[in-house]
Amino acid sequence: MALPEDIFQIILSYVRSFRDLSLKISNVLPQHFWKNELMLASKGLLPWLWDIDTQKIDCKANEPCPGGQGFEWNWELLVRQLTCGVDGGIRLDVPTHIDVFAPGPTRGEFQYDEDIWACTGYHNVLKHVPKGLHNRRRIWQLLEEVFVGDQLPIAGTQQRQPKYIPAREMCVELPWTKEGNLRDSAIWLPSINQDGSYVRRIGGEVYMISEQSPLQYWQTKEYMAQNGGPWEDPVEPASIIEILEVIRKLGYPI
Repeated sequence: MALPEDIFQIILSYVRSFRDLSLKISNVLPQHFWKNELMLASKGLLPWLWDIDTQKIDCKANEPCPGGQGFEWNWELLVRQLTCGVDGGIRLDVPTHIDVFAPGPTRGEFQYDEDIWACTGYHNVLKHVPKGLHNRRRIWQLLEEVFVGDQLPIAGTQQRQPKYIPAREMCVELPWTKEGNLRDSAIWLPSINQDGSYVRRIGGEVYMISEQSPLQYWQTKEYMAQNGGPWEDPVEPASIIEILEVIRKLGYPI
């Protein structure tokens, strides 16, 4: 806080667009700093709040705190809550053997969608936030995370050509980096057998649905024969870690 304001703002410019800050306040920075970040709207830490009503912030800041003269409004907690991103996936209490894509009655106690899927966001930490802002935050997060070619082709799904493709080593040529710049030489993306096989839990864990995952192209007898490797039947489907190891060797930024 002893830094000149211009240097302080330059440092902040490298860390703007916060997401998923801890909801535990630190009191490292004074409350007026967090209030000012709200007042900056799109130029502050929360760029998706470009239309925030700064007059209402000033009016609230001028109201006396319920605790009395020795207390101040907790702007830090509010900003931390507003950084909350959107997360969606399988609920933590759903066992890995449950086929979440199967018809509801076959899933036992997890027959309803709300028993399987969950979504976190503003409705968990700020229940009074309008649904429109929750959706705006979700869209902004998608734009923050997206990069060129970040979706691998899935075997068995329709491509631009009216046909289906098998899982194979060289499927789509990618001439761009994830930032959108032209590569010196293109890389080839494989097609992966993942549709209906792998799911993501709340929090980011990805796991394989039991007895639902087909073999990947490098596990087939034909591929092994072409590359001189041993092959024994049956072969267990590749795990998520094994799939990532293959993809990373291609220089693809998963």
